[in-house]
This record gives sequence, C-alpha cells and structure tokens, in this order.
Amino acid sequence: MGITASYLRFPSGHKAEVLDNPPLYFLALQVLHDPDRDKWVGDEEEIDWRILEAGGWERLDIDRNWEGIHYLLTEQKEPAPSPLSHAIFGKRRIQRGAGLFFNPTEEVERVAEALSGVDQKDMEARYNPLEMKRRKIYPEGWDLAGEEGLGRLLESYNGLAQFYHRAAREGTAVLIEIG
Repeated sequence: MGITASYLRFPSGHKAEVLDNPPLYFLALQVLHDPDRDKWVGDEEEIDWRILEAGGWERLDIDRNWEGIHYLLTEQKEPAPSPLSHAIFGKRRIQRGAGLFFNPTEEVERVAEALSGVDQKDMEARYNPLEMKRRKIYPEGWDLAGEEGLGRLLESYNGLAQFYHRAAREGTAVLIEIG
C-alpha cells in the first residue's frame, strides 16, 4: 500500500470546531480515510453532525503520487515555503511527528492561484525518472514506470488542481494527511 496522501476540504467557518475539538477532529480523519458515513465512529453527544451535513466537505486521495507531484511542481523533495509546496504539504503542520497538515482558506486561495499558473508542459519536461530515482522521490521505481508514471502523476495533479480550485471558489479550508 505505501504512504498515501488524502485531502479533505471543509467549511472554513468550522476550522476551530474541527481542529480544536478532538471528537470532531477524529471524525474528520475518518472522513479522510473513508467517505462512507455508515462506517464513521463518534460519540453522538460530542459531535454536532450538522457540521458534516452543512456541505462543503470533499475528499480527494492522490494515492502515492504526492511526492512525485511535489517534485514536478517545485523540483524539490522537501517542503518549501511556497503555495505550490503547500498544495501537497500544507502551510501548517498540525501535529509534530504526524503527517497532518492544514491550509486555511487564505492559503487555499494562494495555492489555487499558483496552480492556475502551472504549465503542464513544464511538469512534463521536469519528469526525469533517473533523476527522480537519484533523489529518492517517493515511491521509488520511477525508472521502471516510464511514461506510465508521468501519466499517473499528471492525472493526480489535475485532480488536485481541480480540488483546490473548488475549495478556493467555495471558501473552504483543507486538511491533509500523508501517511
């Protein structure tokens, strides 16, 4: 299975309720893993389910393509202080030692704007499987993936860009889990 990346956008007006309320935060993490509400676990008395029913929630999974997309966007392996990097890793780490990140509404808007300026041909030109192998861009094996690997990255990137554009248009924040 490996290390995957999931993105959850939620109404920004509920940021404090989600991030500062352990039962609701736990529920948000469940939503990241499985959008089937029947499988969610939570104390009915501690969670205001209306937050989830209010709309503005959307989940996106880019599987193991997160670091490859980051490399094609930034030519770097590690997170950087830029909206393109924040598209993958978020602007703020929520929990030390865990792959949980957050983009507030204002950063979502900057990310969407930065992604609008990305030329896919530049991403294609940066796709160098041997260099990605040398830099140990996760998941390893780009030298074996060839053009199929590029296709997977571009497909995931397009889904991520559309996700951020919807989030910016609707004024939602984004919770990210890489793990």
